[in-house]
Amino acid sequence: MRVFLVDCEALSERFSARHLSGKIIVIALCAMTVSCTTSLQSGPQRLFTVAQETTLIRQQVGPPDFKFYSASSTADRVKYRNNYIAARMYAMDVAYTEYESALTAERQTIGFVGSSANIALNTAATLFTPVSTKTAISAVAAGLSGTRAAYSDEVLLKNSIDLLQTQMRANRANVAATMFLRMSHDDSIYTLAMALSDLEDYYRAGTLTGGIIKAQSTVSAAEQVAVENKQAAILYQISERPSQVALRNALAPNGVYNHALAAKLKASLSRDNVFVNLGDIVTNPQYGQLADRLAAEVGIRY
Repeated sequence: MRVFLVDCEALSERFSARHLSGKIIVIALCAMTVSCTTSLQSGPQRLFTVAQETTLIRQQVGPPDFKFYSASSTADRVKYRNNYIAARMYAMDVAYTEYESALTAERQTIGFVGSSANIALNTAATLFTPVSTKTAISAVAAGLSGTRAAYSDEVLLKNSIDLLQTQMRANRANVAATMFLRMSHDDSIYTLAMALSDLEDYYRAGTLTGGIIKAQSTVSAAEQVAVENKQAAILYQISERPSQVALRNALAPNGVYNHALAAKLKASLSRDNVFVNLGDIVTNPQYGQLADRLAAEVGIRY
């Protein structure tokens, strides 16, 4: 780390008492000419920059090709859909890492830089004799303090950045778990358009707005549950239990999602105080008995 020192006394003597702005600039330089420490940096240097990676993905993947998708065989449609989803998710992950690092660095440096300048200005105010000079410097220091307070209270809406980052990670893990499950379906159930809609949800899950909306006191536990769900989604095979297969077919006959049936099934779960995602119930082997009961309640035979 290199520290650049400025001889404040020598420089200030070069300005007359009437050159107030010059003195203030010298003081600001004294406070601000310190390079950032390692703890204020975003992390180790990447092999490729985020801009390089996202540019390569954009060039190689491009926008969704619905014409190619529609003309392909069933197997090729599934392959194209899944490869496209995976590439876009990776691009979002890379961009999110940079975004999260920027949030952390911003939280650290807004206090570090502001406090350093504030201390320097308040200290320097005692070194100048003219009342007007001292008053002006004190006013600048007060302005810095006020700016930092406004930033914390208004821009961050009085929420901790740490809390929001944890919530955003939980949101992303939950959406990713759903997408990993759906990627096991053929395209008659999970179309390319539906996958693109899920990608938009995945993007929103990693925004500051999404973190604020979902933030709650149990956020740490929520993140752990979401991560476990994500791992489970990767590990287990889609259930072939007759009731679950029947429910899946009934929910998406001919590739069209049956909203009325979904609402009916969710209402049944709510009445019984069962808080399990419907997608999990019709795919995860551990919810086979629950699927049996639901299928019987709505009159689905298998």
